[in-house]
Amino acid sequence: MNQAKAAVDALKAATDLDPSNGEALSNLSHAIYFYADCHLRFDESNPDLYKDTHEEGTKAAERALAAMSPDFAAKMSSGSRIEDALDTLDASAVSALYWRSSNLGRWATLESFATLLSYKDEIRAVMEFCLSNNPTYWYQGPDRYFGVFYAKSPGFAGGDMKKAANHFNIAMEAHPDYWGTRTLMAEEWAIKEDNKELFLELVDYVLQGDPSVVPYITPENTCEQRKATILKNDIDEYF
Repeated sequence: MNQAKAAVDALKAATDLDPSNGEALSNLSHAIYFYADCHLRFDESNPDLYKDTHEEGTKAAERALAAMSPDFAAKMSSGSRIEDALDTLDASAVSALYWRSSNLGRWATLESFATLLSYKDEIRAVMEFCLSNNPTYWYQGPDRYFGVFYAKSPGFAGGDMKKAANHFNIAMEAHPDYWGTRTLMAEEWAIKEDNKELFLELVDYVLQGDPSVVPYITPENTCEQRKATILKNDIDEYF
């Protein structure tokens, strides 16, 4: 936890010195997401810090996008919605857009279901841009995100469990050892579909694996093993 917080603090210091560095700001948004999702989420004594940190990550990504594109910044300053400013961006913005949506989705979920629904059209437009411009980003992140999007949204808001499964499966087939896809599918899809067999298959794959199977994402996979442990311990609540 201390190392994750130190990484966030170092990136904050760097971006304060050079607020025009869009890549560093995007990295900051990513680091904030990891710190919140893999550390603060487990601290039940301070749920507001968990939520507020994801909001901070959202804002860091917005600063990244403004630094990457003056036209984007101008449109947003004039009151445009982000989905109406996407035409000012190119594939280089996918990282910032992805981590903005990831932080925003967590924050909105923690705020209220109504808040999450209020952002659904924006999130869909942004992630469709990411899927079109760089579908492989962060281990097939756009497909993973749409897996959650379609599974979490109710039918009247565009939810579709078949589409969700398709996106999850694309992400898993492309990167089987990015374990976040498996824990998300277990939590957001298998439970809703009352598919205990798949739930156990997904969770046990994570629990029985070596988190360093992809060295670059060892911290993320270690985090996913912790989530998988909690999911399995709570299995009687789901099925």
